[in-house]
Amino acid sequence: MSFEPVRSNVRFVQRHLSLNHIDNAQIVEAAVGRNDGVTLFEPHSSNAMGRVSDSGSIVVKQVSLDALSESRAIPDPVVMKIDVEGAELSVLEGATRMLARCRPSIFLATHGQQIHRDCCEFLRNAGYSLRTLYESISSIDATDEILATSRDS
Repeated sequence: MSFEPVRSNVRFVQRHLSLNHIDNAQIVEAAVGRNDGVTLFEPHSSNAMGRVSDSGSIVVKQVSLDALSESRAIPDPVVMKIDVEGAELSVLEGATRMLARCRPSIFLATHGQQIHRDCCEFLRNAGYSLRTLYESISSIDATDEILATSRDS
């Protein structure tokens, strides 16, 4: 399951899936956030760098993982990768019930020191243990790439 709010990027992802003969992936044309609705998206010259922003120039659909999970529109995740250019906490907050129920492992890329601290606090409070993805970095505070695993596992 992949989420992409910008139509041209959806086509790009679809093309990559096709070129690589991947037929078991679903793309949802929406941003992921705290709740369902619409949000503003700020495009960037690099397709990989756009982000949800109050100053965005494009209106896009937004979904919460809790709502999608509870309606069974998406399967329960075992592993999640979150890399959303600064909206990481919003994604986590919109997945609170799903995370409590499913306890997936989470690969999280954070963008900014405050959002990093907030996400680490959120995940620890949600019962996750955190570690860096790099052997050369021992401190969670010194990295922006985190693996979060359930303390219950």
